[in-house]
Amino acid sequence: MDYNPKKILVINEGSSDNFGDQAINESIKYLIEKNKNFKYYFQDLSRNKVFDSTVYLNEKKELKNYKRSILKNWGFRIKWFISNFSRINKSCKNKDYVIIGGGQLLLANNIFPFELFIWTIFFKIYKLKFSFFSVGTQGNYSFFDKFFLKYSINNSDKIYVRDQLSKSIIKKYFKVKPKLTYDTAFIFNKIDSTPILNSKNILLGPVNKNVYDSYNLNKINKNNYHEMWYELIKDYDIKLIKLFYSTNDDRFECIEFKNFIYNRFNEKIEILNSYSLKDFIKNIKSSKLIISGRMHSLILAKTFGINYKTFLISDKLIEFESIYKRVNLLKIQKDLQLKFKSTINFEPS
Repeated sequence: MDYNPKKILVINEGSSDNFGDQAINESIKYLIEKNKNFKYYFQDLSRNKVFDSTVYLNEKKELKNYKRSILKNWGFRIKWFISNFSRINKSCKNKDYVIIGGGQLLLANNIFPFELFIWTIFFKIYKLKFSFFSVGTQGNYSFFDKFFLKYSINNSDKIYVRDQLSKSIIKKYFKVKPKLTYDTAFIFNKIDSTPILNSKNILLGPVNKNVYDSYNLNKINKNNYHEMWYELIKDYDIKLIKLFYSTNDDRFECIEFKNFIYNRFNEKIEILNSYSLKDFIKNIKSSKLIISGRMHSLILAKTFGINYKTFLISDKLIEFESIYKRVNLLKIQKDLQLKFKSTINFEPS
């Protein structure tokens, strides 16, 4: 008998410079490849090329401004559609099912809703069923965000969101009731089982200030922002502090914070470079405490049994602090595996 595994197309932000997004993608891949009846295929939601880690050495990327004029928004959408048409069309051919997730893919940012809308059109053309799994959102949807995302949500098989906040927002705007699960990155210790390294290092991960500003109405200057981060480490031995980053922009924030500490205290802090997800995980596993405002740094710390402190810069981190911190890891992983199994056991078109 011929063995023909079902071809599962996974769509998320796994080609971005964000190691959290990369960990999500690897976790989804793990959940699919656990079952030999399925074969994993991947496409990035937004990008037609993979992030090149060498840009960490020589290029600073500014945070995208999603609050463009209506005309500029449509110009961006048209350009994106033309650039990605062939990739999307090709990737939808000869597939059996699609998983969209995880991550903040339902975010109200004038970008993701349109991209999901276009992907959904191609799913309909190729008669591909699809589900959202372990996705999230926050913020308020514009008219066009709602228009585009409603089409994708209404045509999906199932929707699993990763927190109560996302569930409430989707229910409010789209009158549907998503099911709850957890973030897929909580499964990552099953992917990377290398030993935890005993260390006294305390890792601080300053988040790019533009990200902080995007979530907070009360703007502060750069010096005051760095003061906030210093408050998190002032009671520790400065010689034990190491800086780490989750994204390209966070790396430059680390450089600026390092200069802030040197100018104020004449102390040098080492930045632990990460040129790959593997490096990033190794750095986390080489610490006794993680202090971060990036959710996936905290999730991965919990997954590997590393202590952590949360810098609360957004609603999703407040949600993380109120729910994830007190939930048993084994319970989370069991829930993820059972609900992913129920999602992927689809009825053929």
